[in-house]
Amino acid sequence: MKREQMPHAATYRRVLGSGLDVNEVEPEMGLFLSACGATEEALAMDGKSLRGTVANGQTRGVYLLAVYAPTSGLVLRQVEIGAKENELSAAPALLDSLDLSSRVVTGDALFTQRHLSQQIVEAGADYVWKAKDNQPTLRAAIARLFGPEQVPRGSGTLKTDFQSTTAHHKRSGRLETLTLTTSCLLNATTD
Repeated sequence: MKREQMPHAATYRRVLGSGLDVNEVEPEMGLFLSACGATEEALAMDGKSLRGTVANGQTRGVYLLAVYAPTSGLVLRQVEIGAKENELSAAPALLDSLDLSSRVVTGDALFTQRHLSQQIVEAGADYVWKAKDNQPTLRAAIARLFGPEQVPRGSGTLKTDFQSTTAHHKRSGRLETLTLTTSCLLNATTD
């Protein structure tokens, strides 16, 4: 029998709220959505608090960490972060549940951690992290490497493996130039 209209929102809420076990449906949906986003090279990791979940007198509601494909907007996997956890403690298991091969994972500066970077590389992927004040030693090493070179008299310049790419975009009436420069020279020196 063909329906002329979709079921009411209350029907969906009732079926999804009590008729299904989230722990059984979530992995299946994750596999389906992963297949939908399987062709995308870029993956982004980010945590968000669900709107409307902070109870009166509480400071924190339901908090989720998700990996999504930015081009299609598909959330491939997400996990709820418990009250005694944070994004950083939940990230390894979340990344481990995905096929990362030949992808590039991005995230907030919080994820600029050696163990996450190693996990991603071991899974056959690459990463792009932001180095901010949460990693002062790394940030100083980057500034020293990519900043203006101080060459003492009688010395030659440092041999580098710099590779750069530049992109130009016009957005909201502004011309934006983005340059990304990479180097392997920091691999062995940072913690």
